[in-house]
Amino acid sequence: MGLGKSAQAIAVAAAYHADWPLLVMCPSSLRDTWKRELAAWLPPGFAHVHVVTKGKDEPPGPGGLTRGSRLAVVVSYDLVAAVSGTVFGVVIAVARKTRSGEISSYGGLFGYAPGLASLMTIFMASLAGIPPLGGWFGKFTAFQALISAGTGWSYALAVVGAVNSVVAFGYYGSILREMWMKPAPHGDTAPVVVPSAISVALAITGLSTLVLGVLPGLVIHFGDLAGLTGAFGN
Repeated sequence: MGLGKSAQAIAVAAAYHADWPLLVMCPSSLRDTWKRELAAWLPPGFAHVHVVTKGKDEPPGPGGLTRGSRLAVVVSYDLVAAVSGTVFGVVIAVARKTRSGEISSYGGLFGYAPGLASLMTIFMASLAGIPPLGGWFGKFTAFQALISAGTGWSYALAVVGAVNSVVAFGYYGSILREMWMKPAPHGDTAPVVVPSAISVALAITGLSTLVLGVLPGLVIHFGDLAGLTGAFGN
């Protein structure tokens, strides 16, 4: 959030409103934020947004959980395990050494931790939507859905999404520039100690980011054995 991705996601979801109800999963701290985002980006009266706060909550709204009910359900989940396995795994590892979360703290990372710098590059490039990494397919699908909708609203959101993608690319690029082109802060090139659990998680997610970018059919047909086989060209 903050670079337009939430608005793009909501626009794509709105384009497929006939297949609703919509499920939004997020950290508990962002439940109310997503409720506000849905209310801000969807037309008035377009959907009933229900935030699940307890396991016994019953999702209300017109049509309940039937298809096309225009119900958006916001549910929280525990991100601790997932966070340690993506770009945040690198952030955690570097922050343990530098004691800082500033972009400048990544200066010279490739010089003293080339593995972490390479993984961070993969994750940043994926978030920017650069093929053949996993993130490009998500962006492609989002823009395809907006353009296919064929409305003035969807075209406008596609333009907003494109502008935000450029802004995001500049932000991610600033981090990559620090890692690859700038010196280490205070000349500190001591090795970064990475806990074994985070190392394994980073290796798995790094490989997954590459594989899912090359074979996006794995995501589309996940759980479908026939589709999963077809994704490999068999």
